[in-house]
Amino acid sequence: MNRNSTTSEHPVVAKAMEAMAAHDARSLAALFADLGSVEDENERHIGARAIRRWFAATPPIEHELLREYAFGPEVELVARAHGDYPQSPLSFRYRFTIDGERIRTLRISLL
Repeated sequence: MNRNSTTSEHPVVAKAMEAMAAHDARSLAALFADLGSVEDENERHIGARAIRRWFAATPPIEHELLREYAFGPEVELVARAHGDYPQSPLSFRYRFTIDGERIRTLRISLL
């Protein structure tokens, strides 16, 4: 089952989605600014160590990119996630705020 259609028009977002598809917490965290953050399930994870710890604890999933919107420093993806968890597949919104070539924030919400 290969549903990793994760290609984004924005290079750092494409790298982030590739790191998520590979379930590579270290590579994902390295894409964030020094005080970059992830907001997921009403929790905020700030800094590389917290982002690595958060992502390492998430189940591996495959993303199917449905839509992408870019406006200024914001890039929003809508993706369907497939994995070994109840309710699979689920659709998520990933909203990235980009600062140069790094991710300042990633907000993940269930659709």
